[in-house]
Amino acid sequence: MLTSDLGATFQIPKLEASAELLFTDNRRLRGKLFLSILPSSRLGHSSVLDGLNEDQKFFPFLSDESNRVEIFNKDFLIEVIIDIKLDQAEQNSILESNIWIEKVEVQCGNNITLTGNVVLDLPPNRARVLDFFNLPEHFFALQKDDKSHIINKKYVTSVREMTLLPPPQTQFETKKRGRTKKKSS
Repeated sequence: MLTSDLGATFQIPKLEASAELLFTDNRRLRGKLFLSILPSSRLGHSSVLDGLNEDQKFFPFLSDESNRVEIFNKDFLIEVIIDIKLDQAEQNSILESNIWIEKVEVQCGNNITLTGNVVLDLPPNRARVLDFFNLPEHFFALQKDDKSHIINKKYVTSVREMTLLPPPQTQFETKKRGRTKKKSS
């Protein structure tokens, strides 16, 4: 908080969101992220995903084990886990639109293997999971049960689509024609 010469206190209103963070050094922290309260947002606040995809390299976090805010570099953040209800209005609008959901397994080095759903909101000329992961945003959300796992693409080593494809046909497969022998009488 800043105090002016007139004694007035200036503070930007924020919403505190409970979250669990995983860093590249395998540190896990539980605490609170601070989301901007935007009047134009349907949620009444910015989403965690939007906040992480903003240009700023650093973000504030208040650990449950401390009463001091610490500032972290997003480049060393692998995953943020939040309650999916935090962005429930956003989830409801997704279900009402023409966006589709794809089940994937995401591997992040030796740290994380997660299976869940990603929401594919892509332009008409891009309709593959590959296109989604090649979007310029640094973070994406994977929904698993009642949690939203917001993952830094920088640490994703592989993605496996869980939708089964039809089995491939070999070029040597031929259709057998059934011939029957005439019975001799």
